[in-house]
Amino acid sequence: MPQDANDSSTDPLQPDSHLAREFVAAAGRLHKTVYSRFDAEAKAKGLSFSRAKLLALVSRCPGRTQASLAREMEVEAPSLKRLVDGLEEQGYVYRCAADGDKRANGIFLTEKSQSEVGDLLNFADRIASEVLKGFAPEELTRAINVMNAVSDRMTK
Repeated sequence: MPQDANDSSTDPLQPDSHLAREFVAAAGRLHKTVYSRFDAEAKAKGLSFSRAKLLALVSRCPGRTQASLAREMEVEAPSLKRLVDGLEEQGYVYRCAADGDKRANGIFLTEKSQSEVGDLLNFADRIASEVLKGFAPEELTRAINVMNAVSDRMTK
């Protein structure tokens, strides 16, 4: 269990700690590498990283509202609207009035996008399998827990 972020007496990762700097640098490199690989795959399909990410979110939960998707993607509503507009123009998604709220739009995948999304998700799975091969489930669980705890601390 992570220690209290405010308890510096028991936290070996002080702000000036070499380990803390190395962790942040490694997390940044990992993010950049994953982003670059996924972005290249998305571009090969005529999509931006953001559009591909939005397609993946919609595929996991069809009918989510634009407001919900904007929160999940951590973008403002107008930015999300532009992403949806672009995907709609490309024939990947369509809007439909959300159940119970005719002012809100649910976003759904078109038939055309089903195979594209499947290819993108398979690509993401292949990358994960390649780079995580050889790590024990316990190691991955610990790494996930540490990353989540760090993320939680940064958002407080």
